[in-house]
Amino acid sequence: LAQWVGSFWLPLGGGVSGGEVKALEWDYLQRLVAGGSFGFAGSQPAGGLAVFDRYWQACGASRSYGAKINAILADTNSGVVYVGGEFSQIGGVPANSIAVWNGGWSALGSGIQWYDGSSTTCGVVNGVVVTQGRIAPFIVSLGMMTIARGLALVISRGTSCRWIGTKSA
Repeated sequence: LAQWVGSFWLPLGGGVSGGEVKALEWDYLQRLVAGGSFGFAGSQPAGGLAVFDRYWQACGASRSYGAKINAILADTNSGVVYVGGEFSQIGGVPANSIAVWNGGWSALGSGIQWYDGSSTTCGVVNGVVVTQGRIAPFIVSLGMMTIARGLALVISRGTSCRWIGTKSA
């Protein structure tokens, strides 16, 4: 990550290292939340998720334990941050690929089951976020589409595919 300073780019707070950034979002305090597979943000161990506000810090009191974050959705009214990606735990809390930060980590329902009822799971997750989080359905749908895009990138390993006749190529 870098910032433009008039005539050249500088790493934002020392940048991130040990992996890549896959998702960026502004939280309710207008801090930049970065997610990905990086190990460090600035000089701070980050484990794939960090917040920047003049300097980098890991998201929460505990690290995300190597989670690969592919999507972030921040509710700018409540401060709740939803993340999706490749992880079975985050911040030491068991969570199946989708989690919530609200002052501490928690799983969002039973998470997302890869390839097994994922459409139903996504619908249930959307319903829980709308009813329990009191977030507009339109915003939740946009967030879920962002998460789905991230999951599609993970599954396809970043490659595109096309349909030719009766099979993909």
